[in-house]
Amino acid sequence: MTDVLFVHSQTLYAKVTIPVALALIDKGIDVSFEVNRPVLFGRSFGFSDDAIKQGPTGVGILNPEAYDFVADLIGLGAEWRKVRHKVRYTLIGERRARAYDAIVGTTKNIAALHRLAAKNVPTFALGYQHLPVVAHVRPAGTPGERQLDRRSVFFSDNAFADQHDFKGIVAGCDTMLNAFTFLDAVHARRPAPPANGSAGNKLLIFHPGGYRSVISEPGDDRAHCLARQKSFMERLCLPAIAEGLAPIIKVHPLRARHHDIEDLAPLARDIERENGLADGAIELIGPRGWFWDAAFASALILGFGSSSTYELWSAGLRNVYVGNFEGTARSSKFDFFQSIFLDTYEDYLRILRRPDSQTPDFDALSEAAFTGYNDLFNGQAVASAVDAIETLISS
Repeated sequence: MTDVLFVHSQTLYAKVTIPVALALIDKGIDVSFEVNRPVLFGRSFGFSDDAIKQGPTGVGILNPEAYDFVADLIGLGAEWRKVRHKVRYTLIGERRARAYDAIVGTTKNIAALHRLAAKNVPTFALGYQHLPVVAHVRPAGTPGERQLDRRSVFFSDNAFADQHDFKGIVAGCDTMLNAFTFLDAVHARRPAPPANGSAGNKLLIFHPGGYRSVISEPGDDRAHCLARQKSFMERLCLPAIAEGLAPIIKVHPLRARHHDIEDLAPLARDIERENGLADGAIELIGPRGWFWDAAFASALILGFGSSSTYELWSAGLRNVYVGNFEGTARSSKFDFFQSIFLDTYEDYLRILRRPDSQTPDFDALSEAAFTGYNDLFNGQAVASAVDAIETLISS
């Protein structure tokens, strides 16, 4: 029986591996997930909301509960729970690499995958965060890799590709462009475009999560965090409501202490009461919530340096902006996308006041990147990845 091992170094990297694992299980292929906590009868310890909040920028717990959490985030929680009893969990998978027919990780762990490939096991990297690929990882130094498509925005010479060193990441790999696998679920559930072609009236705001030097610093106390978040919500939501938009704040899945939905909800109600607004005028989506319905119904989407920008572009949503006016630690990495980069709060207010500018007129690099992601969005990313894995295993 074929057995495929999935490896990760961070919890959220399983966003791209779980959809592939589900497809392999459906084909009758055995699936093993490496863990870093002991598992007994399908249960483990260490993963919890409190664990996330203690270290929100470095969540690396790998156990069944962590994988359940990730499956929920990508809208596949029900599917995962139906088959999770078939998944094997191992603490020593990488040390027993030769026992598997293939190993699958992500582009975030290419160096480790090269070392595993050196054990003569077919090894693959699935694209994560900003690089949409499926790559056959060769042992380091092996000649004969497939040539990259230098016409692609991801592998041509431009500020975006150069900053992230995409060519360097996949050096020594046979690489095929492929959408992020978890977006197949978005493709399947996306609504039909409105008959009149009009945009929705929502403003979707991606909360930066806390302790990330955006609206709070690591270790800030509760009073400071709440005060900063109330100001953040007032500055973003009240002008939007005045312009006829309905704000929705998506809580970060890896939120810090004092930045969860139970912290934000009282602040939202206070803002509504203090400004004579109806209850629920500021909507919140929890850390595990599906935000895509709101995204497709939004006139404007605002983040502060989140890689969700690339996911939204993949799904064909152009009306995405990056705010650089609430702390620049993460947003500054998007400054080469000039047409979506809101450098000041006044830039944000200008966009709100001019509905014709809420879908940006892309600069050349933004257009190329948007097209690069969106052209891959066909609902077949998992099938393409599975085909690549099966083809190499059987060769």
